[in-house]
Amino acid sequence: MSLRDLKEENRIVIWPSYFFSPTRSKGRRLARMPYKIKTEELVSTLKELGLDPVIIENKKYPRDRKINFLIAVKKIKSKNYTLKIIYNALTRTKQASSNKEN
Repeated sequence: MSLRDLKEENRIVIWPSYFFSPTRSKGRRLARMPYKIKTEELVSTLKELGLDPVIIENKKYPRDRKINFLIAVKKIKSKNYTLKIIYNALTRTKQASSNKEN
């Protein structure tokens, strides 16, 4: 599956570097997460949001060659809007789990 096929399916590419990278120059597109998240947490949040995530292996993000996969999700409005929804859901999920522990 190529990236062009994803446009035909009305999907956008979410690189994990958008969330995991330590700096914006390495690819982070959102505010720094106040905690570490795992790929499984990211995928489960995407499923909860109904974005139908598809993980595609052996694709490297140009700015950060350490991450070896991408996640394709359904497009809601714009890519930036979708990223903000994902970020807010991740922070809410983590805050809810930390409140349960206290």
